[in-house]
Amino acid sequence: MGKGRKPVIKVAAALILHKGKVLMAKRRRDDVQGGLWEFPGGALEPGE
Repeated sequence: MGKGRKPVIKVAAALILHKGKVLMAKRRRDDVQGGLWEFPGGALEPGE
């Protein structure tokens, strides 16, 4: 990677709505921003 260029990080997220409800996940207490709620998601592997 060239000098001064930031790496590209690809992610995916899902917003699932069912009967007026949204699916969310709570982060583990020992994780970064532990205890906070977030939408399910994650990093993409090469080729995805």
